[in-house]
Amino acid sequence: MGMHVTWIEYRGQKILYSDYSGLRGAEYEAAVDETVEELLKLPDGATAPSITNIKGTSMSPATAAKGREVVALVKKKNLKGPTVIVGVSGLAGSVIGLLQMDVHTAKTLEEAKEWVVTHPE
Repeated sequence: MGMHVTWIEYRGQKILYSDYSGLRGAEYEAAVDETVEELLKLPDGATAPSITNIKGTSMSPATAAKGREVVALVKKKNLKGPTVIVGVSGLAGSVIGLLQMDVHTAKTLEEAKEWVVTHPE
């Protein structure tokens, strides 16, 4: 795992946590690549709840394309489990709506972790 992606545990539930907070441009894109690498390790059909923190990031065509890349991989591998994004504001909310994926948003990491353990699918 890279420096921005790790597995955390909350109330006995393993959660893939991608922390992109404050990242921009190439640094953001490299962090998303770390998430992709971790998702590729999972068997098709696996349950992989995830939380992604985008607080303080800025959206661009390149970062939106990276988001679509992750969504396509999740669909291709038929990964299951809730997905929560922390720190959504402004344009990011609109872009997330276009990803055609069931995504929940949360204000804080704690709120996101609680949502994951109370919404298994």
